[in-house]
Amino acid sequence: MDDDTVIISSAFLILEEEVADNNEKKRRKQKQHWVRPFLLEGDGVYVSFRERLKRNDPELYKNFVRMSPEDFDYLLELVTPLIEKANTNMRESICPGERLAITLRFLATGDSYASLMFLFKRSRSSICNIVPEVCTALYKVLKDKFLKMPATEEEWERISHSINKTWNFPNSIGALDGKHIDIIAPAHCGSAYFNYKKKNSIVLMALVVANYNFVYIDVGAKGRESDGGVFSRCSLSNGLYTNTLNLPHPKPLPCRQKPIPYVNSIGK
Repeated sequence: MDDDTVIISSAFLILEEEVADNNEKKRRKQKQHWVRPFLLEGDGVYVSFRERLKRNDPELYKNFVRMSPEDFDYLLELVTPLIEKANTNMRESICPGERLAITLRFLATGDSYASLMFLFKRSRSSICNIVPEVCTALYKVLKDKFLKMPATEEEWERISHSINKTWNFPNSIGALDGKHIDIIAPAHCGSAYFNYKKKNSIVLMALVVANYNFVYIDVGAKGRESDGGVFSRCSLSNGLYTNTLNLPHPKPLPCRQKPIPYVNSIGK
């Protein structure tokens, strides 16, 4: 066999391999779907939630998203401009109401994205995008009204009066505690997020007043840090030490004469 014959034979072999490879790619591509077929079979829970529970069973509706139909509609009106998506020629977008319901269900139960996929008949990848996006929108529309630090002595006095009336704790400006939020540890972080519960977490430090409303949060500290360590570096601690929170001046406790400073009650 001469050299020309060898070259031609090799070229044909390469061509056959390329054709076979292209055919295999086409075969695999034909099996792919824009949406998993089972997600298109029937309606997800949102249809029943929106149309039946709202009208016929408000208590079950409230149990599902932890709020009344009226509160849900109020919240939906606030976040719709931030989470609404345009329809495309390929498919219709997921409506703002369903996006909000998915997020509230996730926050209320801690269900996995895979579990919510079966419940709402939406792909896991869509839910992965929806939950962080809606959470960001909720924070933007609610933070100034519902997560507002008192700015004056009068506002702190009202909080203290409410705590004393409800919990019989005078001269208190709130209950402060840390909460570990479980996470998957970032790569190459060592034991930085490993806490005493033998889990990886970040810490949510929060100040809560008599009606359970949050007036201050600090989130993101590494799980290995103690509550005291987290507090010592947060802006609330700095405000207390620099006397920039406008707290009321010390006053005597009931049936006492010596002025006592206002304090945070610390959770355990």
